[in-house]
Amino acid sequence: MLATTRSRARRSFLLRRWSRRARGLLGGLLSVVSGLALWVALLGGILAVGVTVDKDSGLDPALRPEILAAWLWVAAVGVCARYAARTLRAIPRRMVLWLRRFRHTDSILAVSTALDHLGHSWRVVTLDDATAEPSGAAAGLRLTTSAASVVHRGVAAITRWISTWGVWVVRAYLAAWVALVAWTVAHGEPFAVLDALGGDWRQWPVPAVVAASRFLAGAAVVTFAGLLGFVAVYVVLLPLLPVVMMAGSVGESVRRAELHKRQTVTTLAELTQVSATVAAGSGAAVAPRLTVLTVATPIWREAVLAMANRCHAVLLDVSTASEALLWEVRELGTGGPPVVFVGEEAAVTRLLAPTGAGLGAEDSALRRALDDCEVITYRTTAWGRVRFQRALYGALETTAPPRLTLAGARRWAVTCVAVVVVAVGSWQAITIAAAWPWSRLVD
Repeated sequence: MLATTRSRARRSFLLRRWSRRARGLLGGLLSVVSGLALWVALLGGILAVGVTVDKDSGLDPALRPEILAAWLWVAAVGVCARYAARTLRAIPRRMVLWLRRFRHTDSILAVSTALDHLGHSWRVVTLDDATAEPSGAAAGLRLTTSAASVVHRGVAAITRWISTWGVWVVRAYLAAWVALVAWTVAHGEPFAVLDALGGDWRQWPVPAVVAASRFLAGAAVVTFAGLLGFVAVYVVLLPLLPVVMMAGSVGESVRRAELHKRQTVTTLAELTQVSATVAAGSGAAVAPRLTVLTVATPIWREAVLAMANRCHAVLLDVSTASEALLWEVRELGTGGPPVVFVGEEAAVTRLLAPTGAGLGAEDSALRRALDDCEVITYRTTAWGRVRFQRALYGALETTAPPRLTLAGARRWAVTCVAVVVVAVGSWQAITIAAAWPWSRLVD
């Protein structure tokens, strides 16, 4: 039986697609809420214990139960939000191997424009002929995390510098003062340093002892000002520390995705290592939407089979018959992951015409190899690419039907309870804090 063609989605899976996006958005929001709540619970708990234990703090005893209740609600919100965020963000992300038409811009454009439609739950891997451009994390995610990542990197760099060199700077500074004072004492001028600091600073030139004393005094002022500035930055960032740390972590994931979106394979040993790395990274929340593997020609077939075994589905373009395509159809069509056949509408229509007139030997062999298969066709027009996106997404989702297990049902039930606790706990904590007589907290 001849292969059939289709250009529309049998099922759009729009509900599944948008529910995954909503889950990811809600999970990210709950991650921020969790970080803030746990941070507030930590700081608030320390302060609450301090003023409660200290009998001379002036705290109104009638407010202690309310403070304890608010702290318990905030802690419960932090723990439950963290659990719910981990469940909501655990979206199944599958990897698909795209075997395309080399040096054919139409097919590359058709599938590349579908990446935004697929990228939230499908990661695409393709083998390189130096024409396909890799695609890292989504542009919006890169832009939204860039500013916070810069702040996080700046604070981390200052912290690393202080922890590494700050101690030696202080030691050298103190050693310079000791050496200066010792030198003046050895020369019979024990108060020369004090005289230099108390003299006329506008006088120039001055003796070496005076210049050294004033230089060290200025360095002390600059060092102290820098220390105050660093402390001020930390104080400002203290309430937002969980947000900044989370943004820095996301930014690091984005940079890692950009770094790993192109890989090179020249040997079988590298193939094993790279295929495992790509497969492991594809399930991450932030990962390249299109990973391009530049593969050496002698190990091309081994690379196709190795990556196909790592993927959950294979996307095979059958627009143009060739010996390599026939081999791929035969090898991948017998067992292994599901294969989704796609092709340019005009070329597939000619290939599968009822008469089969004018077909070459390779075309006829490809026609026979596609018996009983379905081919999703695409057009190069804008509307044709939109229809192809929907049809391709539906076909890929069909290969991975959802499976709700008993353990999964229990996890979702607990997650729903956790979300309810987050909502109720946030409302209760805000209500208690808003009703406090703040003037009575400390007499």
